[in-house]
Amino acid sequence: VMLARWQAAGFTAIFAVSQFKSGQNWLSPFDYRPSAEVGGVAAEQQALRWAHELGFQVILWMTTVGLDRDAPEVQQHRDWWTHRPNGALFYAWNSSPQNNYLSYAPDADPLATGWRQWLKDQVSEVVGRGYDGVFIDGCIPRASNHAREAWPGEGRNGVEDQVADLAAHVRGLGRDRITFVEDAG
Repeated sequence: VMLARWQAAGFTAIFAVSQFKSGQNWLSPFDYRPSAEVGGVAAEQQALRWAHELGFQVILWMTTVGLDRDAPEVQQHRDWWTHRPNGALFYAWNSSPQNNYLSYAPDADPLATGWRQWLKDQVSEVVGRGYDGVFIDGCIPRASNHAREAWPGEGRNGVEDQVADLAAHVRGLGRDRITFVEDAG
């Protein structure tokens, strides 16, 4: 019923968020697979079918920022994340002395080839499941990675190259696929 009302109002696209398993925060996914808590694959496929039948394009939110701190990749691939000078993972969001600089998601290193490939693989899977494209969030300069270089570091703005690479990857999945990015100011 809601989709039909949106169609009647003239909307043509749906921005989908939080259909995946998240951890400490809804902005900290484990991956971008449909979560059982919201009906899993069957519910996702039904929602995509209904939306497409009404002529909507469906775009899934994704982020270059990172994954939930409890995601297996955080422990398995320490080189994918930025590090503080003391070697601890860097948490950009909601990180403070009060929580010992531990927050919901370690900051991903946009120069880490493993992280970049993992995210491209996730994008391929998302588009393969029927999404028309992705919204790339977290398109802001990252903190310097002290595991890679000293402050202020050359990797600060590596996210721009990562986002351009993701957009090219999506276009390679189909000319009609959509990529749009957060306005980083």
